[in-house]
Amino acid sequence: MGLVITGLHVRLGSREVLRDVSLAAAPGEILGLYGGNGAGKSTLLRTVAGLVRRERGEVLVAGRDPDGAAEARAHLAYLPETPAVTPHLSGKAHIDLVARLFARDPAPAFEAAKSLGLAPRLSGHVGGWSQGMRQKLMLCLACLGTPGCVLLDDPLNALDPPSLSAALGLIRKLADAGAAVLLAGQRPRETIGLIDSFAVLHEGRLNGSGRLERGGDGTARIDGHDAVERIETFVEAAWN
Repeated sequence: MGLVITGLHVRLGSREVLRDVSLAAAPGEILGLYGGNGAGKSTLLRTVAGLVRRERGEVLVAGRDPDGAAEARAHLAYLPETPAVTPHLSGKAHIDLVARLFARDPAPAFEAAKSLGLAPRLSGHVGGWSQGMRQKLMLCLACLGTPGCVLLDDPLNALDPPSLSAALGLIRKLADAGAAVLLAGQRPRETIGLIDSFAVLHEGRLNGSGRLERGGDGTARIDGHDAVERIETFVEAAWN
């Protein structure tokens, strides 16, 4: 059943941050969520993860509301924009701890660490790691188990170019395993080869959405237009 968001409204204090947002991502689908700073992307992901209270609207993960069903939350993997790490623990300890907490096999996370070039550093405390290394660790943790829905908040931020291709491959692998992936970011050019559909947020409202078409050469298009240019047009139009 994937992820279904219907008529979502979120208010933080007196400010309405999300206004009547409706999105859906089927199992195996990667939905790219784009928009500038303050568009509401992070708030949307945090709301789906159950970390922000919604004013009204519906969120369903695998057919269940994560606010009221522990089973639905168990199907979620959420990677925040700022990696949530414990500085005095090693990278390996993070993987082992999360695997134990959720009764998951840690092997896929260690395999992901190899592909990202992180494996040689796993024995070190993450307090001395760069932002990019911490980001890689979060991607490794997302590979634990088989989540039905994966929420990624700018997961490619701070990654070095050699790691970018491996990270994109890991995200595609999560989708191929059946996860509905909501991938938030600001640079569609980085992820256009990965996503199946897109949505653009501006000031908490949807400003455009659609599905990508792939040509025989792999070129992505939307309504016959170059996909990157089309998405960037939606983003730019929101600011004009």
